[in-house]
Amino acid sequence: ITAVVKRLCIEANCHLPQDMQECITRAHAEEDWPIASEILERIMENYSIADARNVPICQDTGVACVFLEIGQDVHILGSIKDAVDEGVRQGYAEGYLRKSVVGDPLRRVNTGDNTPAMLYYDLVPGAFAQGRPCPRATSRCSASTVSATSISKASFRARATSLANLPASQKNTPARRCAAAALSAAA
Repeated sequence: ITAVVKRLCIEANCHLPQDMQECITRAHAEEDWPIASEILERIMENYSIADARNVPICQDTGVACVFLEIGQDVHILGSIKDAVDEGVRQGYAEGYLRKSVVGDPLRRVNTGDNTPAMLYYDLVPGAFAQGRPCPRATSRCSASTVSATSISKASFRARATSLANLPASQKNTPARRCAAAALSAAA
């Protein structure tokens, strides 16, 4: 579990899934607002560089959210949470990912290793286990790129609802339609 989580933490932060790359490319091709078009161009350049160099798509790698499906016939020795946290710890260290988790929200002291991870799991029929870590964005910089890798529904909805404050001429652009499609898929 630890080795897989470590590898997937690095992959999730450095490689944008193909379906989201295609969505952003389509939005860019259809975008007629120059500012939005330039932003989408920079996002495409950024995820291409990140992919080629195996570096984070964004400097804000967020909180590691790990989603596990564990077969009901799987027997795991030890703590799943400890194994996942160790994978996050190793992945964020070896992937040179920014560590931004605080242990105590009142004292705001960084844990230094991006743990604890947010862990979600489902028991499913069978004798297998699979998982996917998804960085949860916490800054504007990674709103477009990380939402593609499963930004939390609440954060994504908050960003999408902020579109309501835009002038009407800027609401129905291809970039916003792409965001709306991702928002409805996340619902």
